Amino acid sequence: QAEDGIRDRDVTGVQTCALPIFESLAAAVATAVQRLDVGGPVEELVAFGGATQAMPLMRRIEAHCGVPLHFGPTEATTLGNALAQGIALGVFDDVADARTALG
Repeated sequence: QAEDGIRDRDVTGVQTCALPIFESLAAAVATAVQRLDVGGPVEELVAFGGATQAMPLMRRIEAHCGVPLHFGPTEATTLGNALAQGIALGVFDDVADARTALG
């Protein structure tokens, strides 16, 4: 098993092509995290949405950032989009109103 948690037997032909893309994305995320002004070091990250199902990508992000990566709901992107559409269409008054509707 490699130090990044990806075992050779887990990598298919498609993943072999995707790994350089994942590596690039992970490096970009790490750069963005380093630039965050949060009043101290970032100690953990939380990822949401469908991309969290791409474990090789998530492991590379975790490795590049050097902090634990936790996962929220995979449907978060869909829910966020639906709420944004609801705000745009006047179903919700604002973001706070849309959040309240989620419960």
